[in-house]
Amino acid sequence: MQPKLLSLLKTTSLLFGAIASTASMLLAQGEGSFDLSLLYLLLIGVAPFISFLILSALLERYTKLPGIHLIGFIIADLMLIFTVGIYAITWGDRFYPYYGFLFLVIPIYLLVGSIGLLALSSLISWFISKRG
Repeated sequence: MQPKLLSLLKTTSLLFGAIASTASMLLAQGEGSFDLSLLYLLLIGVAPFISFLILSALLERYTKLPGIHLIGFIIADLMLIFTVGIYAITWGDRFYPYYGFLFLVIPIYLLVGSIGLLALSSLISWFISKRG
């Protein structure tokens, strides 16, 4: 696939993931008022997607690693699947004692996992390009 198309698909996946995260947090809020704590949660929920988009765009622009566009696209899709899957699975358990805690833990997992996968796959790509 073309690098521009992969970058567009990556951005689309990250946008849908951010929308899914924001929508699930707003739906969990319910009929309550929009206050500062909800704004913080929304920023925390969207931060992994924004940070991954910026970091992967910098890698795509300033490195010549083979397959970096494909790597970014695959990780963005994994982030989308994880976000939608976890929030969909836990949506029925709104009375679970740790339900609100998920909205803090999932973005941290997304941030650490996506940056870790990007670093690992970039390192592997770099080693492969040096060998060949």
